[in-house]
Amino acid sequence: MPLTRYYILESDTTTAGGIVQTTTNPTIFNVSGKKQSCIGDDVWCPACQSMGKIVPTGPRLSFSLGGAMPALNDDLCLCKCNPPPKLIHSQTSFKEIIDDNRLAQYRQAQAQYRQAKLQNNLTSTKTNDELPNFTAHFRRPDDYQGGYGFDWLRDEYLYGTDKSKKVYFGAIEDLTEEYRSYQRKELVNLSEIIQYGRPNEYTPAWLNLFSPSNQSKTGLSSVDLHLYFEQSDQDTPLTDDETLLIFRCSDGLMVDTPTLTMSDVLSNMTKESVNLIMEQSAYQQKKTVYTSGDVPTSVTKTIIYYKSNYPMITVTCTSALSQLGTIEVFAKKNGIEKRVGLLCVYPNAKRRKVTIQPIELVAHPFSATNAYPQDYPNAIQSKLFSQVGIIAEVKESIGINLINKQIFHKDKDGKDTITTISSHQLQQRQEIDDFTKKYQQAVNDVKNVNLTPLNGDSSRKAFDDAIKLLKSLNIIQYETGNYENVTYLILTNYVVAENDKLTLGMADRKEPDEYAKRQCKITRNCNYWGNHVIIYRNIYNAHDETRTILHELGHSLGLEHSFNHKEPNHFVLQESHTDNLMDYNSGITLNKYQWDIIYNDNNIITLQEKNK
Repeated sequence: MPLTRYYILESDTTTAGGIVQTTTNPTIFNVSGKKQSCIGDDVWCPACQSMGKIVPTGPRLSFSLGGAMPALNDDLCLCKCNPPPKLIHSQTSFKEIIDDNRLAQYRQAQAQYRQAKLQNNLTSTKTNDELPNFTAHFRRPDDYQGGYGFDWLRDEYLYGTDKSKKVYFGAIEDLTEEYRSYQRKELVNLSEIIQYGRPNEYTPAWLNLFSPSNQSKTGLSSVDLHLYFEQSDQDTPLTDDETLLIFRCSDGLMVDTPTLTMSDVLSNMTKESVNLIMEQSAYQQKKTVYTSGDVPTSVTKTIIYYKSNYPMITVTCTSALSQLGTIEVFAKKNGIEKRVGLLCVYPNAKRRKVTIQPIELVAHPFSATNAYPQDYPNAIQSKLFSQVGIIAEVKESIGINLINKQIFHKDKDGKDTITTISSHQLQQRQEIDDFTKKYQQAVNDVKNVNLTPLNGDSSRKAFDDAIKLLKSLNIIQYETGNYENVTYLILTNYVVAENDKLTLGMADRKEPDEYAKRQCKITRNCNYWGNHVIIYRNIYNAHDETRTILHELGHSLGLEHSFNHKEPNHFVLQESHTDNLMDYNSGITLNKYQWDIIYNDNNIITLQEKNK
């Protein structure tokens, strides 16, 4: 007897109460005002609180809609439910009729497939029976201060917890894709790592090291990392069951202990239960911005973490990586093994360099400096550029005393030199006098009884005027070696208004047009930022001036604020709630996507290629 199957439409349901989402396939039919659905379309499942995908099952006719296969009743919603729910049709007018001949062919092929699966997947079945269910993750130490790059998909990006709310504004799929891909291509074999009983849930951590040939004094090619295990609250707790952990490295990478016993690892771990809260409405509706009117339905799932009490794994780059490096983690017992974890390591064969030229605008007499923290040149390398494996050459500061009209610099032989702008250099002297007079009341000086701090508008104008002044003074002639591709760091002793964190520093920026926004968003080439940075003083509140320098240099490298909702920002996170360098907080971390933006900056020079 022929089999009749009916086409599925948007908003049709599943046997678990799921809702079929609107298709993204442009070549579809409309049935009674509803769009036809295709294999691969999303289905929101309230039973397991996840977004599933439509997968085909059973016999069907062979044709496609714009390259996509139509979804039929009794196809499955591949979500977290076990077994997967079936799709239920809402209309009976549009259908496929599969005749007896095609049914017989399908059943014969199905029987052959089942027999092959029984034979070929016997080992996999044994693995599920004998090995514990868990995933392994790499994490950096809590006292991380740079020296290398490390990033991972944090729980708080996607979920709230018992202690805090979710901090990521955007579609969850976009963020998970970022950590599951490299150069817009999805990583292979990730589906083999089963997390929470499902494929395609695991996201690896990402590491960025110097190669041993490119290593700087404060950049590392070897790091100590923590090891975490993760389970759902439905999994059998981990025990000393003779399971081994095996670490397999791609060429150019090494771990100090390629094999660990579960007993040794668990004895140095702390077990912790965490409740993760998913905001259902945002996930289902793929909201990109929350408003005060949003009242999401929260869904809680409990995760069990086993966290190492101290770093347990030393990862070393032994030779330059010309392609993505990996460290795979396997669980093995009684000769049977399965993949349980992955660490991705960025290529580092390219030798990249950046040149930073500090310039101090000194507005009080007889001095060449403004007494900025002595550690800032070292921090520029260790806390910023070492995260992306770039050598930073921070030049000797050039001091411009605006009162005495003197320039303190190095001559071509490296000797300290003072150049006085002589009386016949009338235009340059006039430029200095105009600048000094215009901003004299903002000078950080105890004698300045009429102190008038800069605000948002005047600080921007002072920045623009400072850049013009440097060009008028032809400051490039005082640079040792006369480098091109230089980033200028202007350090001043001009004061900004109390609590005005927006004006502690600024980076030169042109408003991007639509083309520049697309380039930044798609290719991560964000070169609408300039190569000048200015830092002001805040005498009212102590703050970390070194971090302000790093933050503003981040802007000059193409990085937006991590909380900026405007295009072309890639991922928007809640202000002052992250450890990101581009947040208004105390953190210094760069995320993986920010590494890519920095590599594309015009002031980053690739000196040479290194082979593995």
